[in-house]
Order: sequence, then structure tokens, then C-alpha cells
Amino acid sequence: MSNAPSPYGCPTNAFDPYPYDFCGGYSNSKIPEKAAKPPHTFFSVDWVETATEHVVVADIPGMDKEDVKVQMEDGKVLEISCERIGQMVGVTDKWHRQERTTGRCSRRFPVPENAVREKVTAHLDKGVLTVTLAKKEEENDKIKVVEISG
Repeated sequence: MSNAPSPYGCPTNAFDPYPYDFCGGYSNSKIPEKAAKPPHTFFSVDWVETATEHVVVADIPGMDKEDVKVQMEDGKVLEISCERIGQMVGVTDKWHRQERTTGRCSRRFPVPENAVREKVTAHLDKGVLTVTLAKKEEENDKIKVVEISG
């Protein structure tokens, strides 16, 4: 499958069921996306659909379980959010460089129709968050045999 050009400036797949993630919101920018967005604005996410589940893997280094929130809104939107609180800076401290950012960030994704909204799990290990959504079992019986009475 090849990537088709997108009017939003980032590659999309013509058969992608989630076409509305506009590459982080900087899609029409002439500046490369890595340079355009501050490092704390978004975190990298992979989403894979297997035969039995949807798996979302997010890189959120330096975050503890208490700093991360995973929630489902109306069974339609999966939101992953986190907050990093900065160190207290003393009056006498002499900082030479401060690159680690503080603040909040979040990502929102549409929940697929074939996901079981009641079966969502999340696990955080070494800065990698894994959210698993179970899939509904597909009905293989597309043809229903109707008994004839009489």
C-alpha cells in the first residue's frame, strides 16, 4: 500500500480508518515538524490493530503512573494525558541550562467501532505506556438460515 499525498501536508493512507490525526497540528507548516513543535507539546504514539485487540503504545519518558491519565470520553474518544511538574528553583541556585520542560500534554484518538469500550487496560513500564482495547468478536455468520414452519 502506498502513501497518498494529503491536503494537510503529511502522508496519509487512502484506506486509513483514522484520517483525522493531522500529524500533530503543524501539517501545513514549511518548517519540519520536529523543529515546529515544542518537545513537551506531544508525545510519540504507535497504534496497531491485531486480530483480537487495538494496542496504543506511547513514549512518555520520565513519567510516573501518578502523572499519567488515560480516560475514555463517552466511549468514543480515548485520551492520554500527562503532566510534568518542574523542580523548585531556589533563589541562590545558579542554573546553567534547563531543557527539560514542564507542563501538560495530551493526545486524543477516536475509538474504533469494533472496540469493546468496557475492556480497556493500561500499563506503564519504564516510560512506555501501553493501552489495550479488546476488539468485538466478528460475526462470521453473515447468512442466517431461517427455518420454515408448517
